[in-house]
Amino acid sequence: MENSIKKRITQCLFIGIGLFIMVGLLPQTALAASHTISDGETLSIATGVLTKMDSSTQTLTISAGDTVEVDAGATASLTGSQNVHIICDPGVTLTLDSVTSDVSGRGGCALSFSGSSNTLILSGTNTLKSGEYEPGIQVEDGTEEGCTEIEIKGTGSLNVSGGQSAAGIGGGSVWQCGTITVSGGTVTATGGNNGAGIGAGENKDGGTITLSGGTINATGGGDGAGIGGGSKGAGGEISITGGMVTATGGSNGAGIGGGNNGAGGTITISGGTVAATGAWQSAGIGGGSKGTGGEISIIGGTVTASAGEYAAGIGGGMERNGGTVTISGGTVTVMGNHQGAGIGGGSAGHGGTITILGGTVTATGGQSGAGIGGGFLGDSGTISIKGGTVFAKQGRGGDNDIGHGYNGYDNSTVFSGDALVFLANDACVISDGSTLTHFPKSGPLYGFSLPDGWSDAGIYAPSYSLLYDDNGGTGSKNEKAPRDKTITVEDSSGLKNQGYTFKEWNTKADSSGISYAPGDSIIMSGDLTLYAIWTLEMAALVDSISPADGIAPIDGNVVITFNNNNMDTTVTGTVMMNGTTLSGGSWSNGSQTYTIPYSDLGYYQSCTIAISGFKNTNYITMEPASASFTTEAPADLLNLAVNTGILSPTFDPDTVVFSVDATGIDSIGITAKTIDPSANLTINGVGATSGSETNVSLDNSTNLIPIVVTAQDGSQKAYIISVKGRGNDGNLIINANLASLSLNAGLLSPGFNPGTTTYYANVGSNVDAIELTASALDEKAVMLLNGVILSQGGSQTIPLSLGNNEVELMVITQDASTKTYNLTINREANEATLSSLTLSQGVLSPAFATATTSYTTTVENAVDSLTVTPTATNSGATVTVNGQASSVPVNLTVGSNIITIEVTGSDSVSTITYTVEVTRQEPKTKEIGCSYQTHVENIGWQGFVSDGEISGTEGQSLRLEGIKIELDDQENLGIEYASYVENIGWQGFVSDGEISGTEGQALQLEAIKINLTGENADKYDIYYQVHAQNFGWLDWARNGEAAGTAGLGYRLEAIKIVVAPKGQAVPGDTQEPFVQS
Repeated sequence: MENSIKKRITQCLFIGIGLFIMVGLLPQTALAASHTISDGETLSIATGVLTKMDSSTQTLTISAGDTVEVDAGATASLTGSQNVHIICDPGVTLTLDSVTSDVSGRGGCALSFSGSSNTLILSGTNTLKSGEYEPGIQVEDGTEEGCTEIEIKGTGSLNVSGGQSAAGIGGGSVWQCGTITVSGGTVTATGGNNGAGIGAGENKDGGTITLSGGTINATGGGDGAGIGGGSKGAGGEISITGGMVTATGGSNGAGIGGGNNGAGGTITISGGTVAATGAWQSAGIGGGSKGTGGEISIIGGTVTASAGEYAAGIGGGMERNGGTVTISGGTVTVMGNHQGAGIGGGSAGHGGTITILGGTVTATGGQSGAGIGGGFLGDSGTISIKGGTVFAKQGRGGDNDIGHGYNGYDNSTVFSGDALVFLANDACVISDGSTLTHFPKSGPLYGFSLPDGWSDAGIYAPSYSLLYDDNGGTGSKNEKAPRDKTITVEDSSGLKNQGYTFKEWNTKADSSGISYAPGDSIIMSGDLTLYAIWTLEMAALVDSISPADGIAPIDGNVVITFNNNNMDTTVTGTVMMNGTTLSGGSWSNGSQTYTIPYSDLGYYQSCTIAISGFKNTNYITMEPASASFTTEAPADLLNLAVNTGILSPTFDPDTVVFSVDATGIDSIGITAKTIDPSANLTINGVGATSGSETNVSLDNSTNLIPIVVTAQDGSQKAYIISVKGRGNDGNLIINANLASLSLNAGLLSPGFNPGTTTYYANVGSNVDAIELTASALDEKAVMLLNGVILSQGGSQTIPLSLGNNEVELMVITQDASTKTYNLTINREANEATLSSLTLSQGVLSPAFATATTSYTTTVENAVDSLTVTPTATNSGATVTVNGQASSVPVNLTVGSNIITIEVTGSDSVSTITYTVEVTRQEPKTKEIGCSYQTHVENIGWQGFVSDGEISGTEGQSLRLEGIKIELDDQENLGIEYASYVENIGWQGFVSDGEISGTEGQALQLEAIKINLTGENADKYDIYYQVHAQNFGWLDWARNGEAAGTAGLGYRLEAIKIVVAPKGQAVPGDTQEPFVQS
């Protein structure tokens, strides 16, 4: 009762003074009364009814101005309305139930507490208003009783106002503010002029203030803060852990923090919903006008801070720095005012020390101020952003979104860790030590969401390496991409690979990995290399070379035909003949044919043509090509002459029969000259020298003299000269008929008749030569078979090619008369070969050629069958594919498939087998989407998110209570999951969209396990990462591992889930996904 005694002494002094005054005054006025309430009692200050602990009642006479004192340690209640002074001794638990007391006109304090362990319980609607210099509710420090402590709670409301220079709740004009806790109820506190709404009176600091629940509206009076210091007072020690808090500074006070000229004090916000508005020149949270920001820490909750003109949203008032600001959680939205930063310094104030470790922060500077950093003319201060998501925007006319304000200087700005930083104007000067990757404004947003009104932003984010590898070409590009975000695969612009066309990107250089086309989306779950996959272009290939593989003249042209009509005619390739470069070539047939002359080759000379250096218009150089041929080996005469008589007809190389009328001679000189000096020459069976005369003796009758030229290649040609001898030719037989004609294979059609000169014979394809036997009616006649002498009754072998073979047999009589028999011998084309081979899928390697019998090709896994189309060279041949008709599709298994094509000739004997090995690729593992939603404290079921997106909350301290998970594309896959639940432990597994956890029981999830099930489960991994209380994001777990905590009682707050094909990069670290006590 010590406090009560002191107060009664004071009252006695007032009474004595009053008596002294009243001595001369009549009539006398009654003195104010004092009433005491003890433990367990309830007093109606309106009716005076006092209800005691035993339910007995007593009626007191209570008038305005009376004092109601609550005994120390008592638990008591007041009801009703009367303008009384309520004084509580230490350790009181007082319930106000619809109490109204306004002593503002009488002076004094409406409700005062002293000492520790005091509780004020609110019920109904209560209104308290104190007189000048007194707080609405007095909770002071520095009195003889020491620091006063009070907790305000309940379900009712309280509207409390302090007097001049005093707080609504807290200190007056004499003493500092004590210790105030608000944990419930609806409290509206208004400071008197220069007093805080909750906190200190004029010239005093804010004391120790804890707000953990309820709805609080605090408004400073005059130059006082909404919550914190009075005019010229610092904010004190302020902690907000919950509730709905609205704080508005007075004319020069911060919303939360210092009054006019007062620093922000120590301010910690870890929960609740907080809206703080600074007044003129004052921060929303931090310093009042010309007050520094103090020490501000935001750990959680939803915080909105708006500055008064010339101040920062969070940080310093006008002309003051931002103090020390640390944000590690929560959702924080900050707006600086004219010349002030969003977070940091006020006008002309530097940024102070600003650290952001987590949460979601949106900071907008006032005109000329940074979003985060310095105000107008203010330096950046020391800024470190290591976590969370930060959106920063400079004010109009500012220099940086993060950094110094207009015309200030940069000190240190470092971005690192897992932070995401978005800059509306991409304006920031980064210091050494920053590890985040800069993604410039106007680039892709990678699926990030921006604040309303933002259309674009520069981004700083943790990243993975993204290498576009040219894979043998040129133009590789090494980029960065934000972690866990979706990128759009680029096209191939900038890549070059001469002779190849870009096909696709692949995670393996040999195209055995996952294929991606330009425009596809990929979630960046780790460093990624995409290799360019190339397809060989249609190069400049030689289609044909003439002459090649045959006989050619010694003077002629090399004719090169290319495979396409897009040759670059400005590029002259090189054509060499036997090592000598030819010149004088020209183009024809568009740009497809190139002709170049050659000359001065020898007869029967082996020649090689080498071609190189030609290009097509795509600048693809052809592969070198070559061809070989042999020059002609003529068996012709260049000239033929006799030394007696006249040769008739005049010599012509194409004429083979001549006559000389020179009777009465016994010899004749013959001079024959061969076209090829190296050819062999015989005259009348005797070797002769080309160009030299050979003397031939004549008999008495007409003589048929053969001149035979044997070329270097062994071919022959005979010339015949008929010369009359010196005897009588009366017995000369002039008959050029054949006496007989036969073949050793095939039948002549028609049958032989001397008068029939045209015949036809047919032989099988296996007959590659035929023997012809003939005799002339005139035994002295000469027979030339295809220009070669056939002896009388003799035989000669004729090689046969497939198809028709023309044979000429000339009979020459003694008088040079001739008769020619013509035979057409057809060798059936019974070729057991293919002229073409095509596939409905895949490309043959090597390209088809009749003589090549083995091929390979590769097809995608989606190709489960193909059709083989073979074309036989001989229309009479039969062809089967794997023993069936070629029109039957061939089914393919994964891996190697051997297809056999068998060609049987028309003779049903000749066969040849072609094979094609078709490799059907393994199936590409399909990307599987995973969708999930969580049941969140105070929110309920959120919408579904997918593929690594966050479900739940960050920085709001809200527990996950339930979860549903399902797969978007079920490729013989399912999903099961089990949760570790508060008070329950591990639940059983549920699957495919069922609820794991609880609903409506307020039980937190603490850990989770997730598994894939089904036939294809071994082809995929499922990764999941949880955000746990006091830890933040743990490492990734996978395939049934536990993620979260156990035995610690820590809630899960958010989760990410990703399904990836086996072998794909891990989304992140996997060392510690689970922590157990």
